[in-house]
Amino acid sequence: MNNPFDSQELFGIYAAEVGIYLPRRKRKDIELEILSLLEDALEDKSDTAEQPADEKLALEVLKEFGPPITFASSYRTNQVLVGPEIFPLFRPVLQLAAIIYLTQFLIGVVITLTHSPFDILNTVDAFFDKGFQIFGILVFAFALLERTTPKTWLYWPFKDMENTWDPAGLMPENAKKRIKPTKYWFESLVMLGFAVLFIVFPHWVGFGNNTNGVWSFIPVLSKNYLRFAPWIGAFFLSRFIFAVMLARQGHWDNKMHWFEIGLTAYGILLLIALLYGPDIVGINQTFLSMHTYNPDLLAWFKATLQYWNTGLRIYLLLMVIIQSIVLVIRTIRMVLNRGALKFPLPTKKI
Repeated sequence: MNNPFDSQELFGIYAAEVGIYLPRRKRKDIELEILSLLEDALEDKSDTAEQPADEKLALEVLKEFGPPITFASSYRTNQVLVGPEIFPLFRPVLQLAAIIYLTQFLIGVVITLTHSPFDILNTVDAFFDKGFQIFGILVFAFALLERTTPKTWLYWPFKDMENTWDPAGLMPENAKKRIKPTKYWFESLVMLGFAVLFIVFPHWVGFGNNTNGVWSFIPVLSKNYLRFAPWIGAFFLSRFIFAVMLARQGHWDNKMHWFEIGLTAYGILLLIALLYGPDIVGINQTFLSMHTYNPDLLAWFKATLQYWNTGLRIYLLLMVIIQSIVLVIRTIRMVLNRGALKFPLPTKKI
């Protein structure tokens, strides 16, 4: 068959996008299978239409196959603990849990070094013991969720993508305009979680320590934080709305670029307010009374308060500089219309 249009690159990009949502050990074989299915479908459509297999027909084939994330669910299997149907949600949750665990572990090691001799064997043993516990709980929870929850519930965030997704976004020249919907759905959950934490449960922002089997916790936000709480909560809620809108839309456009620019500007103003405002790290007796705490650990925290606030202000200053540079670059690109999409995509209001 005479095929003037080379579909291999376009179909290869689609197969690779599907592979992102599949277990690594099966990814290559499934990608090859998808390529074969796409080529067969293109040939059939070309024969039916009695016209050469061109770019238009290739895009129609991809549209029929659907968004990569939803097509990946067709390879669901119960032979693995966490299958393709829920793997897109499992991976970012596991990554976040690992980051949080490592951060808490390092903080615990630093605190331990200031109170008692460092026992490297017990520390390594505790690290792997607790790490495997967390990993096992997550795997069990997601495996149970996959086998007991209807598929329609698992994929409710992506149902609108069947209408809004345009395969033209897979064209090589549009690579920078594509998004990974799971990234932004996950970001929306994280931002919502932060909003709830910093507005409703600010007394749980802090660090803990396990001494001789007794868990103690020290909240680190002072009374000064309360004056910033509404504005910090509003920022996280705005990020939540932005992530939901972008994930549902499935692609970047000028509206979402300007939305992001506005959020960046708001974030910079908030950072400046925190930078030049009163210390937000300190002892809040109201928060402290909600927890069981170790007096020695509390004394260490009081003695190091100056370093905590100095470190925070250095971080805030660096973030102001970095985000200001990002804001200027994004604004210039939009003014020059370099952020606009170059292919037609349907838009759908949230």
